[in-house]
Amino acid sequence: MLRLERWNAPCSLVPVVATGLLLWSTFCSISRPNACRHVTIPLAAAFTIIAALNARNFSSNDVINSIFARFVIIYFSHSLFILGFVSSSELEDERKRWLITRSMTPRGARGTVIGDQKAPNNMSGSSDYIFSYKVLLNPLCFGTKWEVALREARAGGGDSLATSFAYKSRKITSASDLKQPSFPSELRDKTLQKPKSRPMFILRRLFALFCRYLALCIYFDRDLFFWMPGGIAENRDDYVLRGNHFFFKSQCSNDAYMHAVRATVLRLHWVLIQVVPDYLTLSSYHDVLAIIGVATGFDDPSEWPPMYGSITEAYTVRRFWSSFWHLLIYRSFSAFSRSILSILGISRRHPISRYTHNIFVFFLSGIMHEIVPWLLTPDQCIKCGCHHQIWRFVLQVFGMMVEGAVQFVWGKLERWLFGPGVVQVRLYVAMKRCLGYLWVLFWLMWVAEQTYLPFTYCLAS
Repeated sequence: MLRLERWNAPCSLVPVVATGLLLWSTFCSISRPNACRHVTIPLAAAFTIIAALNARNFSSNDVINSIFARFVIIYFSHSLFILGFVSSSELEDERKRWLITRSMTPRGARGTVIGDQKAPNNMSGSSDYIFSYKVLLNPLCFGTKWEVALREARAGGGDSLATSFAYKSRKITSASDLKQPSFPSELRDKTLQKPKSRPMFILRRLFALFCRYLALCIYFDRDLFFWMPGGIAENRDDYVLRGNHFFFKSQCSNDAYMHAVRATVLRLHWVLIQVVPDYLTLSSYHDVLAIIGVATGFDDPSEWPPMYGSITEAYTVRRFWSSFWHLLIYRSFSAFSRSILSILGISRRHPISRYTHNIFVFFLSGIMHEIVPWLLTPDQCIKCGCHHQIWRFVLQVFGMMVEGAVQFVWGKLERWLFGPGVVQVRLYVAMKRCLGYLWVLFWLMWVAEQTYLPFTYCLAS
């Protein structure tokens, strides 16, 4: 994991300086009401390319370098969405709304109704750069009119202050708009009287950060990470593609049975290495940024909901990616996908529009994940190719299609066989969810076999 011999301070400054210039150029552009977008976009693209090409020299740790490379790409993608797809009038309306809501004292409490005389008269000073920070370092567009739709469910449900604030603040464009109550009466008594405590928020995130650190230490322990059934590491026989040993083999001998068990655990191992490290590392960085933002007073605790949703909500492939997995790239990649569909002349109302849109979003995500190994380990990609990353993501859409067809047919059958009342029985719902969890696990393991197995077999050859 560590490559100390590659550590070179002068070279490591190149991606840092390029990233700093990328942040500076985009921050300066957004901080001004009339941004020079035709200059900022190519300038930001140049800095992104320089930082990405030198991501391998950012540190001596491949995991950190991978996170850094993805951060640069995701940040540029989000900046391109703000600068290229959001009109100047929309951005200025959002700036005005943010400046007005920022003048509420205390934020989210009884001071939500202000008069016109309290509205800010100018947009200059540090507020412009804080607005840039709120917009650019916010890929989920949390609290804005472009907010990712499913993000509210992760903020704590319908009783969340962040949820209510996000919905109610989007349409505020002048101080007079705030003369009406900004929050529902039933929420005011539950949430506004008890705003989140900054010290408690920081302590909870510190505790979560410590737990994730311990989990990462255990996960990256070589004796545990490479452990397989039988107490030995992976070997060449594990990568043989025969099609009949995924879960069970037709033979009944003990050797065949143990090989089937080993093959199954190996595929589960591949699923875990695609989920666990990203979940722990990205959540840890998210906690660090949340602690810094809240401790310095730039952010409110309600502006930092968890990056990932609950794993209990991932009982379908679609919900795995929409309700559990992070959605850092969804807003920008979704805008790019809609543009492609518009160029192709596919209307949003067309039956195939939804799945075509999903294919484009996952395809772009696969390209991003393929670029990173090409930047960090080009020798491996030249030898075996890294296109398995694209297939890994694109295949998820076909899993959504399969489960969508099954859900449609089963919905018809259960109403015909059991009547509409069966969907309200808790035991029946729990059984369906358990089957859903097994289906998601099976699908992820199958995708891992179709994509990651040939690549790993090539490396082991």
